[in-house]
Amino acid sequence: MKATIWMLGLALEFLVISSAYSADRNYTLTPINAEMWGPVDINNNGDVLIERQLSEGASPAPLIINKNGKETRPFECPSGDEPSTEGSAFNNLGDVVGTCGGLRPFGFVANLKSGSVNFLYYPGALATWGFGINDSGQVVGLYENQPEPPFCCFLPPRHLHSYLWDKSTGEYRTIDHPFSIETGWPTVLTGINNKGQIVGYHYDERLVSFGTYHFVYDNGMFTPVRHPKAWGEDSTYIYGFNNHSQIFGAYSGPGCGQCLFFYDGIEYFDVSLPLPDNAPYPNGMIVYPASAFNFAGLNDNGQFVGTYQTILEWGPDPFHPGEFAPTKTELVNFIATPQKVKPPKPGKGKKEIVN
Repeated sequence: MKATIWMLGLALEFLVISSAYSADRNYTLTPINAEMWGPVDINNNGDVLIERQLSEGASPAPLIINKNGKETRPFECPSGDEPSTEGSAFNNLGDVVGTCGGLRPFGFVANLKSGSVNFLYYPGALATWGFGINDSGQVVGLYENQPEPPFCCFLPPRHLHSYLWDKSTGEYRTIDHPFSIETGWPTVLTGINNKGQIVGYHYDERLVSFGTYHFVYDNGMFTPVRHPKAWGEDSTYIYGFNNHSQIFGAYSGPGCGQCLFFYDGIEYFDVSLPLPDNAPYPNGMIVYPASAFNFAGLNDNGQFVGTYQTILEWGPDPFHPGEFAPTKTELVNFIATPQKVKPPKPGKGKKEIVN
């Protein structure tokens, strides 16, 4: 299931993932042949949650595409002040969680097959956002109370809190990291699996520089998630979390600006994507791989979704004489599937990839 990275403008999306980078897990990329704003999540059935702009100038709306290409109807929030519909994640039953925008946002859980909808309003809150959902219908998200004093001047936003909503009881429960309770800097819960384990992150005092610390929350315990090669405690980011307690994410470290990883609960594996090469840069004929970004989701089969952009042609840069800029590019939305690895034969230590 998806763990939404909602970081108040944190620009981590345009990651250049080198196809030559040494890795322990290799993936096959399958293009998603559908018009879309972008992929959002993938479930165990191989269904993909996407967002699509339904009319020119409108905000994108979520819908589901199954592995045979059949689509559900999109879900659109009720009309209101500046209406918009943002899908954040979905579960194996087809329940989509997200947020209806406007002056006072509120969350929703919508089943796009049955048409059933529940709206999420944290009691007494000014705004409620929905970010993650499991197969029991439990939802995690964020809510906003009235700021006291009014939020400004980079003071801690003590009016922002995370919650867990239980569909079976209809109850909301606030869950904040101890650091957030102490300092006032917010916690954001982004995903929940069928075990009730939750992933998210909290800010520190450096909100201006987007210092975020990712964690797994399980039965009252917060466990930091940090890749062993990462520069610091705030250099590991979670993109997806599944029912096996596995994590898909990225880290920044020595020799690696932003590299993808897969964590199986015991060991971290670097991820390699077979990205195509860009057209050679004319000045010196430098060739480098396409840029991959918009990563999301992790189902129990180890699949996730993303987008890559390939530069097909270069032309003179009108703003920098003597340099070149892309004049033709291609965007490809994809499903990444891990390649199967045969167990080594007795006496053999080399892994064999099964295509």
